[in-house]
Amino acid sequence: MSNFLGVATVTAALQELLQRAVGSDVPGAHVRTDRPDATRDGTPIVNIFLYHVGSNAALRNADLPTRRSDGSTTQRPRAAVDLHYLVSFYGNDNDFVPQRLLGSATAALHAHPVISKDLIDAVVAGATASPTPIHPALALTDLADDEPVRLCPHPLDLEQLSKLWSVMSQTPYALSTSWQASVVLLERDVPVAPAAPVLTSVLSVAPTSAPRIDRVVGVPAGAPVTMASKIQIVGQALLSTNVAVRVGTSELIPTRVGSSSIDIDLAAAPAGQLRAGTLPVLVIHRRVIGDPPSVRGEITSNSAPLVLRPDLTAVSIVAGHVTIVTDVTVGAHQSVEVVLVDPTTGSVTHRQTLADRTSDGTSLDASASGVVPGTYGVVVHVDGAASEPRRNASGTITAPTVVIP
Repeated sequence: MSNFLGVATVTAALQELLQRAVGSDVPGAHVRTDRPDATRDGTPIVNIFLYHVGSNAALRNADLPTRRSDGSTTQRPRAAVDLHYLVSFYGNDNDFVPQRLLGSATAALHAHPVISKDLIDAVVAGATASPTPIHPALALTDLADDEPVRLCPHPLDLEQLSKLWSVMSQTPYALSTSWQASVVLLERDVPVAPAAPVLTSVLSVAPTSAPRIDRVVGVPAGAPVTMASKIQIVGQALLSTNVAVRVGTSELIPTRVGSSSIDIDLAAAPAGQLRAGTLPVLVIHRRVIGDPPSVRGEITSNSAPLVLRPDLTAVSIVAGHVTIVTDVTVGAHQSVEVVLVDPTTGSVTHRQTLADRTSDGTSLDASASGVVPGTYGVVVHVDGAASEPRRNASGTITAPTVVIP
C-alpha cells in the first residue's frame, strides 16, 4: 500500500530510471514530466506524461469488506489503480535523436520492468537533498513499503494513437510509446479498530454437501398419506447434527434420522398448519457452531412432492346440503371437488366442484340437489389429492357414506 504520494512517486521513479539510461546513451539528454504541448528548445528530451489512470480490475474488490456491521473499520480501504504513460522523444531528427532516445528508453524499461526499492530510495534521497532538493513534495512517500510496481509496454494502434494526440489541440505529434505501471495501491491513514482477541477456540464440523431427496413415501410403503400417517424421506447425505424437515410451511422434528432416510410423524404437526393437496418437502441442515452453540446458516435439500390426502371424519345431510368435515385444513382458494360414488361398484354417480373459498377451514358444504335418492360413498378431491374411503373385505365402501332422501 501507499499514501496519496504513490502515483507521483511512480512517475518520479520512472523519470529516474530513464534518466540513468538516456543520460548515458545520448549526451545531453534529459527526462522531463511536462505536458506534450510544452515548448521545446531542440535539446534531446524524453518526456513522461501520465495520460490515463484506470481501476485495476483484478484488485479493485480485494479489500472487501472493510467495515464491520457496526461501522467500525476492519482494514484500511484501498484503491487499486493502473497508470498509463505516454513516453515521447524530442531532438534533432536529422541526427536520429528521437529514435536513439526511443531505443535507449525501450531497452532500459525492458531490462528493468519494476519500480524497485532502490529507484524509490533515489527519489526520496533527491527529495531530501540539500541545498537543492528534487521533487521535495515526495519526501514522505511510503511506496517502497509496498509490493513493487511492474512496467509493461501498452501498445497503441494507429487509431488509438491518433485519438490520444487529437485531444491535445495544436500539439504536433512526436515519436512516442505507451507504457503501463501496475498496480499502485492507494490508501488513507484511517484508524483501524483491532479485532477482539480469541478467548476460546471452538472447532465445529459440518457437512459441505447439501442433502438430496430422492422420494417421499408413506409408511408402510405405498400407503396413502393422511394427517395420521408416518412418512419416510429417502435420499442421500441426510444425516447431520441438527436436522429439520419442512412440509409445506410447517417445520417438523424427525423421529429418526439416518444418512439415507428420515422418518416423520405428521400427527406431530401443529394443528391447522398443514393443508391438503401436494406439499413441498425440504430437509434442512442447520449449522450450530460457537460457544455457546448457536445456529449460523443452513443448507437445504431439493424440494420433493408429498400428496397429503384429506380424511373425512364426518358426513351429514341437512335440508338438501351435504356437510363434510375433514381431518386436515382445506386452504382458501384451493380447488375442491365432492364426488358421490356407488358403494358397491365404485362408479361415479355425481360430481360437484365447490365455489371458491375465501377462508381456511375443515368443513365443506355441497348441494344434494338433483341427486337420485340412495346411499352413496363420499370422496373429496382437494387440489387433486383424493380422500380414501374405507371398504370391507368384499370391496364395498362402508365409510364415509351419506343417505340422500
